[in-house]
Amino acid sequence: EDPALVRRIAPAFISGMQSTGTAACAKHYIANNQETRRETKDTHVSIRTLREIYAKGFEASVKEAGVKSVMSAYNAVNGVFSSYNKMILTDWLKEEWGFDGVIVSDWGAASKHPQDSIAAGLDVTLNGPGERAFQELAEAMESGKLDEARVNDALTRFLQLVIWIRDSHQKIADAYDQKQVLKEAYDTLVDGAVLLKNENGVLPLNKSSKTAFYGTRAKDTMECGSGSTMVNTCLHGNVYDESAALGVEVFDGCMEDAD
Repeated sequence: EDPALVRRIAPAFISGMQSTGTAACAKHYIANNQETRRETKDTHVSIRTLREIYAKGFEASVKEAGVKSVMSAYNAVNGVFSSYNKMILTDWLKEEWGFDGVIVSDWGAASKHPQDSIAAGLDVTLNGPGERAFQELAEAMESGKLDEARVNDALTRFLQLVIWIRDSHQKIADAYDQKQVLKEAYDTLVDGAVLLKNENGVLPLNKSSKTAFYGTRAKDTMECGSGSTMVNTCLHGNVYDESAALGVEVFDGCMEDAD
């Protein structure tokens, strides 16, 4: 992404979200620039590039919006995996930028050596440490490998987040109007839609046009990603069925009889 654009959009989005009493999470920190082999890849990049390209949005999220949580990435940065990288978690995020919230790992990214990730600055491990990990943490503290003050800091940050959410919710009256929510979503989509240039007068489609639709998403709308971001809802449509409902003669990927 354009770092100048991200550093403007991210704080605005976070401020709006957290004004409702919901803690935002800025992710994935940092240099998570591809999904292929994201759990094992190592991003080699100069410090200047890290700061000027990849860090700008996160820095602004902390300094301008007071984001409550940050999620570390799976990938390594210059040989050190993000959830174990003291430079980016502690030196930059907490000490230089003044982040006072919670750093959380992505799912399973810090499960092998939780004591090392906590020492580097991680506060919460997803999907949670197992029984063996608790024993390793205790042994690391007893041996002095893991500073007890760092563990106390992680716990304090987590509890402060819980208290902030509780207090924020008490100040904001519960209100949910489904029709209004759907209207806001619809208006946002309409206002933000960008159409192709209509040089040949094809748009808008009229009912007499025999129209072919291509691609899986013409019928199967992607509601919201996959995994932990998957949203299952009946409150959506697709362009193929909606066009047919308007009386347009539709074809599923067949160009022969289409206008």
